[in-house]
Amino acid sequence: YWKCEFNGNIESFLCLIAYERCILDVGSGGGVPGMILAMVRPDLKVTLLDASSKKTAFLRQALIELNLNLVQVETTRVEQFSSTGFDYIVSRAFSQLNDFVSLTRHLLNKEGRWLAMKGGYPYEELQKLPSWTEVVDVKKLGSEERYSSPSSDCGSIGETGKAKEKTG
Repeated sequence: YWKCEFNGNIESFLCLIAYERCILDVGSGGGVPGMILAMVRPDLKVTLLDASSKKTAFLRQALIELNLNLVQVETTRVEQFSSTGFDYIVSRAFSQLNDFVSLTRHLLNKEGRWLAMKGGYPYEELQKLPSWTEVVDVKKLGSEERYSSPSSDCGSIGETGKAKEKTG
């Protein structure tokens, strides 16, 4: 299985990200959450990906002003992006969860995880996730409180271990 974590705030992301990791922020827009993660944790190698050249021009200028040396900005669609081996792929408002994991699966390393920010519990989106994913944590926006889930698929990150792609 690949693992998915759908968290609500930057603090949740930071607790999950180990040191010196490579992160891809898909549909970065104005830089949330990728730019914020890079500002708080300048040791992270962050790639900000967005198809809009206007948005990525802003991100490039912000990087210059903030002197964030380990951050890269890419102007392309995720379907055309070919860099691989990311430890985490993050998103705030990129797409539905099933599209998010399906479109980025080839970019994630074998032990990688997806982290998505959603405004509320995404019941319908979780039901549509591919069978090769497993949701390991869902937290309420701006809180350490976890949603009570109708599905046994939601569990604690500490209990799940490393991600493995389902074989056979």
